[in-house]
Amino acid sequence: MRETFLGALVTGFEQHIAGLELPDPNDRHVLAAAIQCGAQYIVTENQRDFPREYLAQFSIEPMRLDDFLGMICDLYPKRARKVLLQVKGNYRNPSFNIPGFIKLLDKNNMGSAADRLRTSKWLSVKVFFEKVKSSWGR
Repeated sequence: MRETFLGALVTGFEQHIAGLELPDPNDRHVLAAAIQCGAQYIVTENQRDFPREYLAQFSIEPMRLDDFLGMICDLYPKRARKVLLQVKGNYRNPSFNIPGFIKLLDKNNMGSAADRLRTSKWLSVKVFFEKVKSSWGR
C-alpha cells in the first residue's frame, strides 16, 4: 500500500488519542490517525466500534472494505487493478487464476472489487489468455 498510495503511513497522531471516546478505547489510535491525516474514511468491518454519528464531527465516515475497494477501483482503475493482480500473484498455495481470484473475492464479501475485475475489458483479454494457456496444459 505504501508503494502504490504514497503518504499512507501516518505519524504524529498520538496527540489526538486522549480526547477521543469510542465504544472500544483500544480503537482510538485508528481514529486519531484518521484525524491527523485528514482521512475521509475509516475502512472497517467493525462499524459498531466506529459510530457514524460520532465520526461525523471529524468529517470521517466508517466504510466497509468492499465498498472501499469498489470506490478505489472506480477512482483509480489502473492502480487498483495493478494492486489486485499483485495480491492475486501473492497466493501460492493454492495459487489462483484470475477467475479463481474473482471467486475468492466474492466468497470473502468483496463483491464490488470482484465486479470491477469481472467487467474490466482489459482483464477479460487476460482471462481469455489464461483460459487458453490452462487448456494447453491439460
